[in-house]
Amino acid sequence: MESPNSDLSPLIDAAQKSDYLSILTNLQYARRTNSNGQSALMLCAVKSCVEGAVVLANNEAKMTDISGNTALMYAVKSNCMPIVKLLLPFEQNMVNNNGETALQVATRYSSNQQIISLLEQVEIARPPFQQLLEEVV
Repeated sequence: MESPNSDLSPLIDAAQKSDYLSILTNLQYARRTNSNGQSALMLCAVKSCVEGAVVLANNEAKMTDISGNTALMYAVKSNCMPIVKLLLPFEQNMVNNNGETALQVATRYSSNQQIISLLEQVEIARPPFQQLLEEVV
């Protein structure tokens, strides 16, 4: 039986290749990860495969890899604004194992200014008590 965390998942393979049709036909493998904890959605973000990300977002948003990074953080690193916009409602308040938000990841990786501006607007819109709670936890 295939492990839930198998690099051999057909969906993971399809996402690595940005193969939209194979992504569509292998959705039963959603939420499986590779050895780095990356989901198919994260790999679509890395490859800027917008169509694949749209199909996978509802099933795989809010997953994290072994470093706590989300698909939104991968989209930020890849400078893929369409995927950033897609995932922002799902993952805007998540932090990785270093305590970084998507905005902090964008700043560290010198993402394009439009992405940084969008993430700054979202950070400003967060209720102050939520920011305080995240800092305490």
